[in-house]
Amino acid sequence: LRAYVSVKVRAVQAGIIEGRGLNVTFDTVSHNGGQTPAYDCVHFGTIAICRPEDAKSNLSAVKPIDANEIHGGAVIHSGEDFPVENTTPYFIPLEMIRAIETGAQNLYVFGVASYRDTFGIRRRTDYCYSTGGMLSAASRK
Repeated sequence: LRAYVSVKVRAVQAGIIEGRGLNVTFDTVSHNGGQTPAYDCVHFGTIAICRPEDAKSNLSAVKPIDANEIHGGAVIHSGEDFPVENTTPYFIPLEMIRAIETGAQNLYVFGVASYRDTFGIRRRTDYCYSTGGMLSAASRK
């Protein structure tokens, strides 16, 4: 009987910079599927372009979160969603877009949600989402 927070990537947006590349942002949704609230919920995320095997090793190399460095955050009640808009754009140059189009690289959204359960224990949920080449159509517009 505790909070269980999962994270889904809701959207990946790409804005074209003519002749240079794309500015990419992403939105996520944290969901509490547990029976008690998730307190002090914070979210960290980034974009990476790499090979699938590199993504797997990066995700399995879990980095610790210093609970003493985290302050504030949202409360997500049982069954509720908490959307997070990551509005800082990540620039992707044309050569990286071509690598995604050819399948040599993939674009990944990596991140972690950290929260405190009703017993005061700081917990985390790591996530990784791959666009698989979905940027190829936007890069040709």
